[in-house]
Amino acid sequence: MHSLIIDRDIDSAERVKAALEARGDTAVIAETRNQGLELIRKEAFDAVFFDPAPQSEVKTFLLSLRRFCNSYTPFYCLTHNTGTHDLDGLPVNGFISKPIDPDSLKTSLKNIANLNGLLKSLSSGEDTFSRDGLISKSAFEQIVLSCLERADRHAERSYVMTLELQNGEAIEAKYGAHKKVEISKNLRNVLIKIRRLSDIAGEIAEDKFSMVILRPLNDSEPRLATERFIGNIKDHHDVIAIDNIPTDIRVTLMTLPTGEVDIDETISETEVQPV
Repeated sequence: MHSLIIDRDIDSAERVKAALEARGDTAVIAETRNQGLELIRKEAFDAVFFDPAPQSEVKTFLLSLRRFCNSYTPFYCLTHNTGTHDLDGLPVNGFISKPIDPDSLKTSLKNIANLNGLLKSLSSGEDTFSRDGLISKSAFEQIVLSCLERADRHAERSYVMTLELQNGEAIEAKYGAHKKVEISKNLRNVLIKIRRLSDIAGEIAEDKFSMVILRPLNDSEPRLATERFIGNIKDHHDVIAIDNIPTDIRVTLMTLPTGEVDIDETISETEVQPV
């Protein structure tokens, strides 16, 4: 991962850089906002860490910085004032308290990897087709990017629930590609059956599907919806799996724009009766 650190506090910036380099990552330090803008015009970064001090026109600066990024880049705020109203509404993916807490930085880096992984899975590889109520991968990508932009401008949170055949490669290697295809189709058909008509769902790959949860009524709604969904998948597991083939279905729930994965559960049954 290649990161940009914008911070006039050089000691703090060096600590962040050292922590990144200890992981095998690379980082560049800019002491001023203008230097940061110049660097982001020239280089592609996987993440940006910045201290908003002095806090004048911070949101305008960050939106300008965002426009110069070639693709969506997670922004993390380094600050002594985490939790204060002065930082409300900033177009950022998260906050890291100063002095730099190694555990907080580690969690933030994990969330960055989660979010960048999601965006990469949506932007790379072949596109899928919209059919049977499921939209294409490229269309789903645009919805996710729209969610991230609304988070920047309106501080709205949204959620992405993903389910995939986790051991698809193992099934293909042991039982043949046709078995993987059949199980993936069963998973797709079950998703179409149990999803609500209001759910925006996309086919990301042959064996991977995602849904977006927009404007939940409260913080618990996405978790409860995902838990209900997991229960429905368990109830239909015997329809998805075939011929006693061990079938692992992974379900995750990611918060946008933070990239935090709130639920990560694998539904497994090693012995399933043939249908």
